[in-house]
Amino acid sequence: MKKFHERLDYFLKNVLKLSNNAVAKELKINQGMVSQYVRGSAKPTVLFAISFCTHYKISANWLLLDVGSIRIEETIGREDNSSVKCLQEKKEISKEIESAVGVLKNICEKYL
Repeated sequence: MKKFHERLDYFLKNVLKLSNNAVAKELKINQGMVSQYVRGSAKPTVLFAISFCTHYKISANWLLLDVGSIRIEETIGREDNSSVKCLQEKKEISKEIESAVGVLKNICEKYL
């Protein structure tokens, strides 16, 4: 099982093909912190993890726990989908985020 920083590094370099600096600008955070998260020299904040997953539409379970697939499938905004499918996708994304927040709270309680 890969560590958080290894998954983050993989996603940035191989999927997004973005530099740490570009990600920092998009998320409006310090580039040095992104670099530390990628190297594993700093632990990411809960806010970073949630912002990152939401912004890039990736699974918090994959990023944090190495469980499941990377991407949350997007159906919102596609012309071939009905509004019902869009609402279902929004609910699934909300559940994914709620699950990640719960996991993060448990981790914080256990280790902080």
